[in-house]
Amino acid sequence: MIMSKKGGIIMQTSSPMKRFFAYFLDAIVMGLILLIFMVMGAATESVGLILLSVVISWGVQMFFWTKGTSVGKSMLKMSVVNKDTGEKLGFIHMLIREIIGKFISGLILSLGYIWILIDNDKQGWHDKFVSSIVVDVK
Repeated sequence: MIMSKKGGIIMQTSSPMKRFFAYFLDAIVMGLILLIFMVMGAATESVGLILLSVVISWGVQMFFWTKGTSVGKSMLKMSVVNKDTGEKLGFIHMLIREIIGKFISGLILSLGYIWILIDNDKQGWHDKFVSSIVVDVK
C-alpha cells in the first residue's frame, strides 16, 4: 500500500500478476484490431487498410493514456498515478512511461519488468522513470 501526500489517501498497489494480465489484455486488444484490418486489407489488397489498423490500434491506446490507464488496466480497474500526489498520470507522462520507459525496462533481459517483483512499491523501471505506481481503483 502507498500513502499519498495529498490528503493521506491510501492506495492499494496492483499485484504484479494483475499488471501482467492487463499487459496481456492490451496485447490482445491491439492484436485483434490489427488482425481485423490486416485481413480486410489483404482481402482487398489495400495497403491503406493495413496502415489504418496501426493508426487505430495506437489511437485506442493513446485515448486510454489520456485517462491515466490502458485498455487492459481499465478492464481490470487499475490506474497509473503519480507516486507522490496520487493523481492520475497525464498524457505526456503516460507517453514517456509507455514508450521510452517500457523500452528501457525491456532492454536488458526485461529486468525493468522483473524489478516489479522485488521492489517495495511494485515499481518497474518505467514506473520509476516517471515516478508512477499502478493502483487498483474501485
